[in-house]
Amino acid sequence: MEPAGTCSSGYQCNGAGVCETNQDSQPAHPNGTTCIKCKLRGAQVQARQRESLCYRCLCDSVHQKFKVAMGKYSMLRTGDRVLVCFSGGTCSRVLLECVRQVVVPTGRLERGKTSCEVEVLYIDEGRHGQEHELLNQHKLLTIVESFGWRLNIVKLEETRRGTEGARAPESLEHSELMQHLWQHLEACDDLSIRQDIRAYLRRQLITQIATARSCTKVLLGTCASRLATVALADMVKGRGFSMPADIQYVDRREISGSPQNSGPVVLQPMRDTVLKDLTLLCRHEKWDTLTPSLPLMKEAVHMQSLNSLTAQFVAQLQDDLPSSVHTILRTVGKLQPFQFNEPELKRTSMSRKAKIPLQGSEHDGHVYPLCSVCRAPTQEDSGRDLRPIDVNHDKQIAEGSHPVWLCWSCRQHIL
Repeated sequence: MEPAGTCSSGYQCNGAGVCETNQDSQPAHPNGTTCIKCKLRGAQVQARQRESLCYRCLCDSVHQKFKVAMGKYSMLRTGDRVLVCFSGGTCSRVLLECVRQVVVPTGRLERGKTSCEVEVLYIDEGRHGQEHELLNQHKLLTIVESFGWRLNIVKLEETRRGTEGARAPESLEHSELMQHLWQHLEACDDLSIRQDIRAYLRRQLITQIATARSCTKVLLGTCASRLATVALADMVKGRGFSMPADIQYVDRREISGSPQNSGPVVLQPMRDTVLKDLTLLCRHEKWDTLTPSLPLMKEAVHMQSLNSLTAQFVAQLQDDLPSSVHTILRTVGKLQPFQFNEPELKRTSMSRKAKIPLQGSEHDGHVYPLCSVCRAPTQEDSGRDLRPIDVNHDKQIAEGSHPVWLCWSCRQHIL
């Protein structure tokens, strides 16, 4: 005779005799291990820190981390216009699914959901005329249409001329700076510098599109593994001062550094989730992703950069010690964040609880200008009033123009 509360499948049943097992649940792990979270279904994957989980619990864990981050830092409010950046990879694909669970277009709101207008941005960074690019665009349209959101496809070259209505008063200087970066990108042989310039141009284009579309929030799918890699790479490149600014949930630097306060707030709600968990979830749910595009500039297969070497180091470290990524982020998180990293609705309450004052706040007594290239906070002794649009720096700054600040790393390695 079977024990009460169980059925022939071995799983718990409710009062009506309906088994609680998931429809797509697979048989238990060959070694007989059960999921350590629900204690009901067989373990199907080793996620997080080598914990045996079923796919349902893995999915719940990823979505729960996303919802906790959204609620804790008040990332979205009713009436916001949100721009979700979709690169076609695993992290941004899961981000789309998570956003769908917490955002409703109109109508009666349910608990834990927000009424927002959502748009999707895809930046095409590849060379043109490739057959797989056409396949990617077809797949991209299919993915976004399933969500019912507006899709914006922009090529990276758009940073050469900017986007109408997205320029600050110093537009002439800034457009010349972007043109100079493009010229440097085309002539640069250093793969690390080339990748960094592409990242800066991408970030600039995201800000331009968000401003032109009147979007107040930008959601990035940057995961914990990627942030740990960026933190270590920045340390190697001499960006230790600005390192804590890039790993936070909230980034308001485009508002703080804009004379008109018209920039978007950049949010990273996937910050606590490692790449392995997102990859396992995406494969299990069979969510379509895009094939990586060929880069604008031809790169040799054997070429290595600081970014790729750091990514390999973090991946190997994570395989040997599964807690390595979170350890790196916790260590870097002990550094002082900046004023623009405060959540929009909780600045006062969270500042009181902070044991160390935020850098660039009224308690710190300093305001750190942003680098004109990488938008990183700079110190006053790192150099100012340089003319990045002129390689020889022999032009004088026009009267009334905005000063151009450069961080140490950009002055040494890029310009």
